Amino acid sequence: EVIGPRGTVVFPTYPNHRISSYEWLKQGNVFDVRRTPSYTGILTEFARRQRKAIRSLHPTKSVCAIGPAAQELTSTHHLSPYPYDTGSPYYKLIAGGGKIIGLGATTNYISFGYCVDDAFKEKFPVRVYHDQLFAAPCINYEGERVIVKTYAHDMTTTVHPDMPQWMRDYVSESTCRDLTVRGMKFFRADAPRLFAEMMELAKRDIIAYPRSVRK
Repeated sequence: EVIGPRGTVVFPTYPNHRISSYEWLKQGNVFDVRRTPSYTGILTEFARRQRKAIRSLHPTKSVCAIGPAAQELTSTHHLSPYPYDTGSPYYKLIAGGGKIIGLGATTNYISFGYCVDDAFKEKFPVRVYHDQLFAAPCINYEGERVIVKTYAHDMTTTVHPDMPQWMRDYVSESTCRDLTVRGMKFFRADAPRLFAEMMELAKRDIIAYPRSVRK
């Protein structure tokens, strides 16, 4: 009822289980957009299995989308080595006026924030990716083998110490906030407003990373 017939819902469907994206790629795993399970929670796997779900062809940061904008949101995710670049479903939430909801999670897990890192690329003051550019084997919906080039996050630099506090300190309450409802953690964010605010903060050298990991 909230989404309505013209709305589209998007779920993260990351394939790496209990290991980092970097380790998953180093193992040479093949990502099959049709069959590789999601390990981002049971709700995301349920969504992935829906008949009308369309999944993006990305070996580590895949999402699935259900709704009229699903194809447009997911179709270009594999074209940039930066997983949160302008062709990614995450970035496309900005133009689409997307709302982000975290279920049972805090903003420590808000992947959308990486859109800011990728907007700056090598000019960003933290080296967020490993140097290696992976050529990851993937299988598309037609059963064809596709090589997707991608970088993988360096978890020694990209673990944020306390995003809920950072959001309270620097981001307006109407744009993004963590919530606790009946003891359960949630967060909600307005995608275009959050991106705009975080970009302006980054230009002032205010980023959600400790100084110890800066270049």
